[in-house]
Amino acid sequence: FSNAIQALPQKIPPIWFMRQAGRYHSHYRKLKEKYSFLELCKNPHLAAEVALGPIEAFGFDVSILFSDLLFPLEALGMGLEYSPGPKLSHQLKTEKDITRLNSLEDALPQLEFQKKTLQLTKEILPKDVSLIGFLGGPWTLYTYATRGKHDGNLSFPKTQLGLISLFYEKMIPLLLENLKLQIEGGAELVMIFDTAAGDLDIESFYRLAIEPLKKLPL
Repeated sequence: FSNAIQALPQKIPPIWFMRQAGRYHSHYRKLKEKYSFLELCKNPHLAAEVALGPIEAFGFDVSILFSDLLFPLEALGMGLEYSPGPKLSHQLKTEKDITRLNSLEDALPQLEFQKKTLQLTKEILPKDVSLIGFLGGPWTLYTYATRGKHDGNLSFPKTQLGLISLFYEKMIPLLLENLKLQIEGGAELVMIFDTAAGDLDIESFYRLAIEPLKKLPL
């Protein structure tokens, strides 16, 4: 893992499994019979148990925080439930909607469970297994905030430049603090998942997905 993140040559090519725990895995499915997805994410003890399962089963040398990239939107007051997929309580349609979102001070405490989850996960992982965290990219979070989903039809998010700007002003500081929170919890690095970035042309990709990340200490 250390060689891979430093781009050092090694005999065995690194392979990254994005979904270590999930519907394919019997360990996860058994827990899912007893608990909802939100319970598994937000109960640090359960989330740590979910993260440990694939390590015990397959011997990966890296584990990842078991969580969801949409929790910052919930922390800002947009509501979130899974039935079974994610559903926000409302969507951002106008610039005035941004003003109704929670402040950074009110939002950040709602993400503290991730720090506790990382601490507990690190405690139960084998000592030679690394631990990473993750965040959703600003653009992907914006598409969910305005569309309620990521379905490839992103004409509205792409054309609301004023709304994008105000959303980033609100979201980037929260992501920065969320990043710090995960590092404090024991994450050795934090990955940025920007799953909707593939729907952007090259110019928009750098402007809407890459440029905002420069405000984070990458």
